Amino acid sequence: MALRWVDSFDRYGTPQLPLRYPGSAAGASLLVAAGRRPDTSALVPGATDDVRFTLTGTATLISGCAVYATTVTTNTPLMRVRRAGLIQATLGRTAGGAVFVARGDLTGAILGASAAGVLAPNTYASLAWQILPDPVAGLTTVVVNGSTVLTLTGVNTAGSTAAGYDDLGLCGDTAGAQRFVDWYVLDATGPPPNALLPEDVRVDAVAPSGPGTHGTWAPSSDALTRWQCVDDDGIPNEDADYTATSIHGIADSFTPDTAPLPGATIYGAQVSLVARRVDTTPVPATLAPLVRQFGVDVVAAPVTLPATALYGYVTVPVAPPDVTHGQAWFSVLEFGYKRP
Repeated sequence: MALRWVDSFDRYGTPQLPLRYPGSAAGASLLVAAGRRPDTSALVPGATDDVRFTLTGTATLISGCAVYATTVTTNTPLMRVRRAGLIQATLGRTAGGAVFVARGDLTGAILGASAAGVLAPNTYASLAWQILPDPVAGLTTVVVNGSTVLTLTGVNTAGSTAAGYDDLGLCGDTAGAQRFVDWYVLDATGPPPNALLPEDVRVDAVAPSGPGTHGTWAPSSDALTRWQCVDDDGIPNEDADYTATSIHGIADSFTPDTAPLPGATIYGAQVSLVARRVDTTPVPATLAPLVRQFGVDVVAAPVTLPATALYGYVTVPVAPPDVTHGQAWFSVLEFGYKRP
């Protein structure tokens, strides 16, 4: 497991943020047409809040994104890692545009800082943070716009006094104006991508564009094809159209739009499904994301859907067998789901 998470913050809206990031996005919003590219959105965490997701581990963690750092007058957090509710380490920035790493929160010991001016106010910068929370053998590296601006090894990076992490967050500033786009997370285990990536990594949201090998769930409308029923054109539209089944063991898969940037290296992909359980019987309902690559189905571990009227996100990241052939890999992919 090297690739852990990606999010372009496109193809869904602010109301879906609390579903995608449970318990941490109540004050966050998606700012339309505020990304690095035309017609892309940006995540704006709530003032002094984090948008967090769960990922447990003890391997070196790498979190990369583009950040629009607004003007500030005091030290401001950018990212945080936690363990058991306690902040392990914080990547922050100063009013003068330096980045620094602190043990624990901003009130903890500052372990190291870059030169001033590596982050310009009110403009996007490419940012990558490598962090191993450990009380003895901790390490951290910060890369801004392709240049390594801070590296520390063999230091205490564990504010909880124990190694590891169980969630990662993107942080808001006091004005609630700090923006993030193109978020990817990986760790230094397993096959590539398992190390710091090149400077300008982008995350693109692609939609289903046609039928795949599997097509067995029932569409909600005779007027729409199955892939049109699962493509909500950007923002989930609840029960306007959907696919559904009560039969175990059947799957749907779909071909995606073509890669948005021909010739670029593709480091991985993520299947993101919006789903809910309709009946309320005691028998649990599960759903498994599916990726079909080179004619073979790869079915992820099933996720239990709660008996609720609310939709939830089911996600699984997947990396190509060889990132040097990422475009060829992506061109034959199918994405879908299976009811186990």
